[in-house]
Amino acid sequence: MTSITVIHSFRRGTGKSTVAANLAVLLADGGRRVGLVDASLQSPSLHLFFGLRDLGRRPTLNDYLAGRCELGMAALDVTGQIDPPPPGAVVLVPASGEADKILESLRGSYRAEALSEGLAGLADGLGLDALLVDTPAGLSEETLLTIAAADRVLLLLRPDHQDYHGTGVVIELARRLGAPQLQLLVNEVPPSFDAVEVALRVAVGFEHSVAAALHHSEQIQLIGSGGLLVRRAPDSPAARALRQIAEELC
Repeated sequence: MTSITVIHSFRRGTGKSTVAANLAVLLADGGRRVGLVDASLQSPSLHLFFGLRDLGRRPTLNDYLAGRCELGMAALDVTGQIDPPPPGAVVLVPASGEADKILESLRGSYRAEALSEGLAGLADGLGLDALLVDTPAGLSEETLLTIAAADRVLLLLRPDHQDYHGTGVVIELARRLGAPQLQLLVNEVPPSFDAVEVALRVAVGFEHSVAAALHHSEQIQLIGSGGLLVRRAPDSPAARALRQIAEELC
């Protein structure tokens, strides 16, 4: 049975997409067939991590949500874009970067439940071992329904008062929705802070385990969405932490 993990944050800029793309590659490094869905319709970026600057006229998640195609038709095998390629596979369902389709999503013309309804069928149709969904930051009906359909939620936050408040709201809603597993990842920890102490305080404050607390890294910033951290800097603290998280997801 496919394990579905939602990667979410209350605010933008937490590194959610970076984590999603790199976790997918690490799971594929372990021989797994991994699906990766870019549900950040208003700021899509997952395709960029795999060197896909132009998606051309191929179907995207937007087309599925608008009823123009089946979800599986928007899936694209990006394993060959990874250097070196993993023994498993990464299959991406990208979101469109076209202005018209982004505007379509802003108008709210999609059924809120469309994505959550399609995930199980996508996983079965592609024979996936794991499915990662990069959701848009904040709270929406679509995101909450996707969280409700997931087996696990990885919730990213920064050590910031607004992030703490928003994360608390997400945790409470996830609890009400019956999300079976929720884990936190603290990112962008200032270098002057003790990451271990930050992780402990967050774990105690939210009563949930913290997968990692990662210091701000200029190296990660420089790589950005232009490549994969676990390939470009495999021995970095962030890559090692993500490798540990991937092992727990297996």
